[in-house]
Amino acid sequence: MAGFETTSALIGNALWLLLDHPDQCDRVAADRKLLASAAEEALRLEAPIQQVRRRAATDMTLAGQEIRAGQQIVLMIAAANRDPQAYPDPDLYLPGRTGRPVQSFGGGLHHCLGAWVARMEAEIALGTVLDGPRPRLCIDRPGWRALHNQRRMTNLPVQV
Repeated sequence: MAGFETTSALIGNALWLLLDHPDQCDRVAADRKLLASAAEEALRLEAPIQQVRRRAATDMTLAGQEIRAGQQIVLMIAAANRDPQAYPDPDLYLPGRTGRPVQSFGGGLHHCLGAWVARMEAEIALGTVLDGPRPRLCIDRPGWRALHNQRRMTNLPVQV
């Protein structure tokens, strides 16, 4: 699931969010230093990977729930990225947001080695779109692929 699939989903999701929020799109177009943050907000709001599975190494209590060593758990990245205690106004797309890092690329031993490349590609793609005539969305909401683990659109029709 790494590499092309997730990066192309990130770019598409970021483009949709940017074009669906014209005020934020104008801000990013006027201040290119916000490009990286625009991509990061897309990672937070519409993470290409929505969940990961792990096995507990030891017995533990997590959020009041007993977890036994060897038990499989599902960590919901999408929920963590919208935690209102971590991100004020978590459902808003706000390039320039500061605070906790997004959970979309995992952490620690499981941190994605290609995270920096995906971020760079998304930033370049968004900047390239903003360099030309501004595309206009042709739909209110995109269709999403019916995948339990990935968040990516079936298509994103635009008009230039």
